[in-house]
Amino acid sequence: MQDHTVSLVARVTQAITPNSRMFSGLVPAALMLAILGCGQSEKSLKNTETGTPMDLVPASLVLTNGKIATVDDALGTQESIAVTGHIITAVGSNEDIAPYIGPETTVLNVQGKLVIPGFIEGHGHYLSLGRARQILDLSTAKNWGDIENQVAVAVDAAKPGEWIFGRGWHQDKWDRLPANSVDGVPTNRSLNEIAPDNPVYLGHASGHAAYANDASLAAGGIDDSTADPEGGTIVRTEDGRATGLLRENAQDIVEVAVDKYQSRLTPEENEQVQRERARLAGQEARFLVSLLFMMPVLRLRLLISSRNLKKRVICRSGST
Repeated sequence: MQDHTVSLVARVTQAITPNSRMFSGLVPAALMLAILGCGQSEKSLKNTETGTPMDLVPASLVLTNGKIATVDDALGTQESIAVTGHIITAVGSNEDIAPYIGPETTVLNVQGKLVIPGFIEGHGHYLSLGRARQILDLSTAKNWGDIENQVAVAVDAAKPGEWIFGRGWHQDKWDRLPANSVDGVPTNRSLNEIAPDNPVYLGHASGHAAYANDASLAAGGIDDSTADPEGGTIVRTEDGRATGLLRENAQDIVEVAVDKYQSRLTPEENEQVQRERARLAGQEARFLVSLLFMMPVLRLRLLISSRNLKKRVICRSGST
C-alpha cells in the first residue's frame, strides 16, 4: 500500500438521498479535505442499492471506511463521503454513500484513516519583508547568470570576509539551467570563483532551501562528509560533493554561522538595523495594500485607455 494525500476544494450541496447526511449551510471560501497517511485502494463498484432517484449523478470520488471529521457537532464523525467534481455531495455510512458510486467513480478505501478539513493559512514575516530590501533581490532573475552577475557586483563592493546575502530565486522561473545542474539547481562552482573570499548565502523564494558557496559551507562546518541533519538535506553530486544547495533543516547548520557573523554588531548597531528593517517593511506593506485597493481603478483606466485608443485609430484610418 502506498500513502496518498487527497485534497479537494469543496462546498456543500443539498442532500439527494434520504439516508445520506449533509453539512448544514454553505462553507464559505473553500473546505479542503486531506487524508492523513492513508493507504489507497482504488476500484470501481456498482450501485446495488434500490430506490435510487433516476437523476442522481454518480460521484467522481467516494472515500469509504474512514473517520470523516465533519467539524459539525450535529454530524460528528462519519464513515464515507461522496464528492462530485469539487462539490461534497454527501457524508454518511458506507451504505448511505453506496448509491453515489457509479461505473466511473473512483473509490478510495482509506482503511480507517482520518479525513480532516485542511486549512488555508496565509501568513507573513514582517521583518523579513524589510530584510529582503536590505539584501540582493533575486526574485526577478531569469536564469543563473543573472544571479551570478548580482553576486559579482556585491562582491566588488564588499571587503574580504563580508557575507553576501540574497533571497527570492526560484529555478522554476528561469528560462534555462546550467549544464551541470543537480536536482534542477546548478552547483556552486561559479560562485566559488566569483566570491572565493566572501561567504555567499542565497535563500530560495519559498524559504525552504538556500544556496551557499564553499566559503559559507565552510563557515558552517559543512564538507563533503557532513551527514544530513534530521529533517534536512545537503544536496550532493553523484560523487558525493556538496553542491551548495541546502534543503529544510540543513539550512540551520550555516545559519548558526550567519548568526555568529551578525553578532559582530553592537546592540546599538543591531537596533539600527532592525529599525531600518521595520521601516522598509512598512513601506513595502503600504505599497502592497495600496496596489490591492488600486487594482479595480487601474483595470478601469486600462479599459478606458484601450477603448479611446481604438476610437482614435478608427478615426484616423477613416480620415485618410
